[in-house]
Amino acid sequence: MQPLAFAISASNQTITDGLWALQVALGYIPEVLPRLLRRALCVGVTTKQLQRTIHAFDGAPRRISFTWAGHTTGNQRIPVATVREQLQAEAESRAQQQGVLIEQTPEYQDLRTSANLANDQS
Repeated sequence: MQPLAFAISASNQTITDGLWALQVALGYIPEVLPRLLRRALCVGVTTKQLQRTIHAFDGAPRRISFTWAGHTTGNQRIPVATVREQLQAEAESRAQQQGVLIEQTPEYQDLRTSANLANDQS
């Protein structure tokens, strides 16, 4: 997963560098970049999306923290056991609705990633 994430981030950076070089070469002001991006890619992409990067880590997460718009961290701790119960219920529900094995649901895959965490961790 990490090599793929690095490749995507590198491609993202290549596009960003190319846009900046084009902007400088043409003598445009930075506010023109979104227009250049839409012309170059012919899709609904924004310059904000180019600022985002994909992060990948080896192993199971030790702590998951959610933020709202990247400014504040949540101050409520949720035990791993609670998250596991919710994921199990959602996995069973999806499996029943879609008529697939529970192991084939995304919720079950998320549940498996928390296998190395203790139930009382938050």
